[in-house]
Amino acid sequence: MPIPIRSIPGILAAICLCLLASNPCAQDEIGCAKNLPDLRALIGDSAFPLRWEEVSMDDGKPMLVSIEEGQGALHLQFVKRGEGQWAKGAAAICRKGETFEARMPAGSLQLGPAANWVVRMMLGDGAVFTLRLQPGRQLRIATSGWSGSFVPATLGLH
Repeated sequence: MPIPIRSIPGILAAICLCLLASNPCAQDEIGCAKNLPDLRALIGDSAFPLRWEEVSMDDGKPMLVSIEEGQGALHLQFVKRGEGQWAKGAAAICRKGETFEARMPAGSLQLGPAANWVVRMMLGDGAVFTLRLQPGRQLRIATSGWSGSFVPATLGLH
């Protein structure tokens, strides 16, 4: 029995809702940044720093985080001072309520020599880094099994 034409819009709407429900990133797509001007607009700060230095580490070796643009995407790089690259990759940075999420799928995320086996286990299938602006021009970055407080970096990443 053929489907009545008047039912097709309802069926298409139901299919779209199912697809959106199974892809949480698609739900937030209008609140995501793909380049640096979009990121600064999303955050609401035209002078948002693109390099951050950890101040909460307990080993004397701060993590340095940079946000760059290239090949049509935003890229995050995490470097542990004195140990080298911890992680890097392309990221979609999206607003999620009062925080922002940097989503790095497994195909994009590259773990470096400074990433220990615990980090490799936790982030091996990709990662979502939560970014929360803090008072005093600080940024809290967190993911599974790790978090840190950061201030705008005054030094290079190397």
